[in-house]
Amino acid sequence: MRSTILILDELDQWKPYYDTDSILTSGDYLKNQELNQKHFFVINLCNKLDYHSEGYYCSLLAQARGHKVLPDIEVINRLESGAVMRLDYQLQKSTYKWLQANKKNEGERISLDIFFGTCDEPVMEKVARFVFEQNPCPMLRVQFAVREKNQIENIRPLGLDELSEEQQDIFAQALDNFSKKVWRQPRSKKPSRYDLAILYDPEEAFPPSNKTALNQFLNQAKKLQINAELITAHEAHRLMEYDALFIRQTTSLNHITYRLAQQAQQADMVVIDDPLSIIRCTNKVYLKELLDKEEIPTPKSELIFKSDTYSWNEISEILGSPIVLKVPDGSFSHGMGKASSEEEYHN
Repeated sequence: MRSTILILDELDQWKPYYDTDSILTSGDYLKNQELNQKHFFVINLCNKLDYHSEGYYCSLLAQARGHKVLPDIEVINRLESGAVMRLDYQLQKSTYKWLQANKKNEGERISLDIFFGTCDEPVMEKVARFVFEQNPCPMLRVQFAVREKNQIENIRPLGLDELSEEQQDIFAQALDNFSKKVWRQPRSKKPSRYDLAILYDPEEAFPPSNKTALNQFLNQAKKLQINAELITAHEAHRLMEYDALFIRQTTSLNHITYRLAQQAQQADMVVIDDPLSIIRCTNKVYLKELLDKEEIPTPKSELIFKSDTYSWNEISEILGSPIVLKVPDGSFSHGMGKASSEEEYHN
């Protein structure tokens, strides 16, 4: 189980917040070579993270010491390079509505401050979470242009010294929600070896693991001295707090499960299912080719494309009748149907 360290430029920067033993200055962290003998989760809150700054070297040394760090060097360099990310269609749509509602002058740029994947604009919560998933950094300032598409113009780290009193409260609450270990005492005197996040959806109609199975996972983890916690998609911003991710929500591409699997893998976390497995196992086209290649017996099947659709007579001659139609990435009987006639086939 990793202890949490907050790295600041100066200890005085922490005056507005509750006392904690988790803070170190950047200088102390860089000089203390004994820290490389322990497992830590490092949250780098230095104001400057540009190349050759002390904040930059704190993240660099954290990775060299085997500490989990937020942000890591890859994220710092990406933000420093000015690389701009793009939102998906639905997020661009909701962002445009928010920008229109907040627009005052023509050509205006509007900023949104994000704290551990959260913000104080309810309509922008999904956008904040998505930006944080792609750029895991404690505090970010995102600048938007008021236009219908590709609104993000700039993303940069935000420093503690830039926060207003109101934002200091928002930051403290976000930090508390993100890392339960900063101000709270451990629940048990016996430390856990690892922290495991189990992702599930309590509203899922056909979950991969029911409540009984989830409780069994928690019980077995406890016996192995693993601190396992159930988290939902709404707590995904806490992912970096853990050593491993176990996905017990139905996986899919272009979905939170796949994005979190990617994020976990990039952070060198153990993750089940990993991104490549999700790509392979959620797509029946891939599985069919793989099974055929390995000469594993399977029921007769045929790929049907919109550009070259078989007639009912052709497909029934190949497969017989009735046939079962399935979409490539469906699960739990979603996106499938049975056809015994030409009418059912085309419907």
